[in-house]
Amino acid sequence: MKTIFSDKTIAFLRKIPTPVWFFVLAATCFFEQCHDVIYQTKAVAETFNAAFAEQGLEISVNSTALTVFSCILEGIIEAAIIELLFYIAYSILARRFYCAVNKKDFSFRLRILFIIANLILGIINLTAFFAPNVSTILSACTGYAVPAVLLALFYEDFRKRFVPKRNHAKMFGFIACIYVGIAMIWRVVNAVEYTVLTEAARSTIGLVAVWVDFGIVLLSAVGAYLNYRRLDKIAKEPEDNDLFIEKEPEKNTIFKDLGF
Repeated sequence: MKTIFSDKTIAFLRKIPTPVWFFVLAATCFFEQCHDVIYQTKAVAETFNAAFAEQGLEISVNSTALTVFSCILEGIIEAAIIELLFYIAYSILARRFYCAVNKKDFSFRLRILFIIANLILGIINLTAFFAPNVSTILSACTGYAVPAVLLALFYEDFRKRFVPKRNHAKMFGFIACIYVGIAMIWRVVNAVEYTVLTEAARSTIGLVAVWVDFGIVLLSAVGAYLNYRRLDKIAKEPEDNDLFIEKEPEKNTIFKDLGF
């Protein structure tokens, strides 16, 4: 992660125009969930065609065209939402924790992080096309874990570069509470909802998957707490980042040299 987000690498990657990176992000957003988007769109097309046939209408939905349109739209909408979240995150974090980074650099680094996460998850989720049960378990094990681990590694590099040492723990705690907290609530609701379904509506694999997913989020909460304690100790150490070390004002020796 240190190599990926080094100043040299970032400077090289930023030569590519921002609109190109946006569409790369959109493409990886689709790729990350391509199986679900394709099959759900086909199911929608079949439902509409069946309804039209029942009504005796001689029209039908072009499944291929709807799938292509849905794939493009899905990626662009998700990428736009992510970009909006970058802006909100910067607006809050930069001011609250005195991050020495501009908005464009902050967004660019996070954009690269999300592209990497989407590519990894997309490759894993390709198993859904030929091994659905395996994919269900793999998705449960990696759907939260991969972005969480990458985000933790990203923050470890980011804090050393752009955050004053006194705020390392505070900023991590703030991010972890929101990220892990939302994930925890979502997984609890999802797990309970799936568990109480009738037997015909659930599968053993699906039941195992939702609770494995919840367990991983729970473990990440413990890991986040331990990391917060580590960073809290670091926060008490002397500042070693030149960006945040207060420099003594230069003494004006002009009058002294003239004998005054």
